[in-house]
Amino acid sequence: MVEIVCRQCGKKVQARSPSRLYCSECLKKRRRMQNSAWWMNHREEYRALKQRKTLQQQLPEPDWQKSLDLFMQRVDLYNLSRKASGQPELSYGHYVARFDGLKENAAPSAGTPESGK
Repeated sequence: MVEIVCRQCGKKVQARSPSRLYCSECLKKRRRMQNSAWWMNHREEYRALKQRKTLQQQLPEPDWQKSLDLFMQRVDLYNLSRKASGQPELSYGHYVARFDGLKENAAPSAGTPESGK
C-alpha cells in the first residue's frame, strides 16, 4: 500500500498503486463529468444511428430470389443513410449513374475511344 495525495481535493489516501492520481470520491465525479461530456459530443450521432435503424425496420422485406429486389434494397439503404445525413435521396437512375462506373474491370461501352469502335 502506498500513500498518495489526491490531485483534485488534496486528501491523503492509501492506494495499491503509486500511479493512482485521485481519491475514490473525486474519481467518481471525474468519470461522471467525462461521461456527460462524451454524450454531449456524440448524442446527435447516436440519435441519427437510432433513426436509421428505425427507418430500416420500416422497409419491406425484399424477395431475395430476384436480383432487382436485391439491388433496390441496396438503393433503399443508401438513400436511408443520405436522408439521415440531411442529403436528398437518389433516384434509381442517379444511383446507377454514380456507382456503375465504379465497378472494377467494367467493360467500356460501345462508341468510346477505349472500345476501339
